[in-house]
Amino acid sequence: MAAYRKTYETYARASIENKTTSRYRLHELAYRKTRALAPDLPASLNQAARDWASTDIKAYNTMHPKRKFKKVPSSGGMRSMAYTLSVSSLRGNLLTFSTVKDRRRFLIEIPDHFIKRWLEPALSWKYNAATVTLTKKGKLKVCLTFRIHFPDTPRIEGEVLGVDRGLYNIVATSDGELYKGNRIRATRRKYAHARKTCQKKGTRSAKRRLKAISGREERFRNDMNHCISKELANRPGISVIVLEDLSSIRSLSRKEKNGKKSRTWLSGWSYRDLETKIVYKCQTTGRTVVWVDPSYTSQTCSHCGHVDKESREKGLFRCTKCGHEEQADINAAKVIRDRYITAPQEARQAAVNRPGKFR
Repeated sequence: MAAYRKTYETYARASIENKTTSRYRLHELAYRKTRALAPDLPASLNQAARDWASTDIKAYNTMHPKRKFKKVPSSGGMRSMAYTLSVSSLRGNLLTFSTVKDRRRFLIEIPDHFIKRWLEPALSWKYNAATVTLTKKGKLKVCLTFRIHFPDTPRIEGEVLGVDRGLYNIVATSDGELYKGNRIRATRRKYAHARKTCQKKGTRSAKRRLKAISGREERFRNDMNHCISKELANRPGISVIVLEDLSSIRSLSRKEKNGKKSRTWLSGWSYRDLETKIVYKCQTTGRTVVWVDPSYTSQTCSHCGHVDKESREKGLFRCTKCGHEEQADINAAKVIRDRYITAPQEARQAAVNRPGKFR
């Protein structure tokens, strides 16, 4: 991992000095230098360090558009190593992967429920890669990646469901269902208060408490997203789920002058994680996920189509033109649904094939 870290830092510095995130360009600039610094590091790990450095620099530039190519990331790729099939293998429960000295072998425990799914012939599970991560507690964690062939799932015939994602209501659907975020907000406040108190105290017992609660909030939020996405993907009578394209929400929020509270809530909003779970679960249940333009969905009346920001007042939508009154997020979900239904056929196809590009 020390050799990998040197390689990663060398590629990251080359990226900053030459103001490029192209993997091919970084290979030309720094490959020979990295091989001289870490000659025993397998070539596959060298390439993984290059790719990770490129990804981290891109992410930094996106998050800090006014400070592009100004800083070498201090985490990310330096704590994780990506092992491909050429430098790792899994036979039964025997995991092997290369180091700078030799080939290491480990017997790992695989849960029974996973083995049953793994051995199911219809899915054809194949070991694809592994990521070895050094955790903050100083332990090594290995994440195994498998490639699965899903049998063709027949498309379900049914209605179109619009889904609006938000901060206060996690999800609102066009058929009137609300998934409130009270529990998530309460959990975030609880753990934020616990971290603040323990960090301020600074004693050994406080540090033990910080270690104990580490990751609990993320696991809770992940579980909530799993539950919501599973329910949406198995909703009876639904063939198409329509989402807003929120790929540019982070950059737009940085341009606006939001307060500290708003920035905190936006930074912790797991809309992307929920979207990913909805997409892959819908693939297995025969449903289609599409994206539409999110512009003015919260200000548009689902009854007459009038757009006016004065129509919305917190959780209530009351149209200033026709007087239609409804819960604001449910109204937005209906607008999202109707925006897809009324779109031309070419735009519908683009929304399905190229998520994030529908404008």
